[in-house]
Amino acid sequence: MSAYPAEGDAPGIRPGLAAWTAPSGRTVAVFVAGLLVGWIVLGWYVFPVKWVDTTPADLRDDARRTYVQMVADSYGRTNRLDIARERLAWLTPERQAADLAVVAADTADPTAAQSAQALGQALGYNLAAAAAAVTPAAAAADGAAAQTAASGGMAGAARALAWL
Repeated sequence: MSAYPAEGDAPGIRPGLAAWTAPSGRTVAVFVAGLLVGWIVLGWYVFPVKWVDTTPADLRDDARRTYVQMVADSYGRTNRLDIARERLAWLTPERQAADLAVVAADTADPTAAQSAQALGQALGYNLAAAAAAVTPAAAAADGAAAQTAASGGMAGAARALAWL
């Protein structure tokens, strides 16, 4: 005797449910394709992510360095180290030193370079050692990421893949 009643014996059970078969490969493929298309359309076009009230730590490397340059320029004009420390508090000391070194080395404006150097010295960083620690491959990757984001290219796909 079976623990389950025969088809049609139990009240309220429809006979067709007992003969359920697994979906075909084509059905699964169509379902997955629909999920992907729906995710792209809904996630990127209908309900895109909107960043509000975020910290500068979430910026791309090139935008973060622009922010660090603005902090250094502000310090160069006011000499308020307490304000500069407060504005850079979201960065680790290593990242502060590396970004200040890149800003001091890469800027075409001598006043901005001098402000970055002065802020680095006031914070107690050795910018020459920090500049040596920044690899050329990392700087090239920063430039490529900025170019891709600026051109619109595959920036959305890269964000989606990074999310996964």
